[in-house]
Amino acid sequence: MNQTNDLPSANASAVALPFPTNRLVRWRELREYLGISDAQMHMLSNAGKLPAFFRVGRGKFFEPAEITAWLASRRNVA
Repeated sequence: MNQTNDLPSANASAVALPFPTNRLVRWRELREYLGISDAQMHMLSNAGKLPAFFRVGRGKFFEPAEITAWLASRRNVA
């Protein structure tokens, strides 16, 4: 994990998402992909450090393209 932003970083050219890109991604799926706890997801969400999500009932969903763009923007350039 990167100390400056508290998020795992990824190389945009190597980002291979473990979920289909033809459907919405659930909160739990993104959390498991990032390897962080639900509490950490809530802290990042409250701080505005996650991609935009929307609710359907009690569920939270992300657009796959937004996740890919978000991961690409957070990668480390060394």
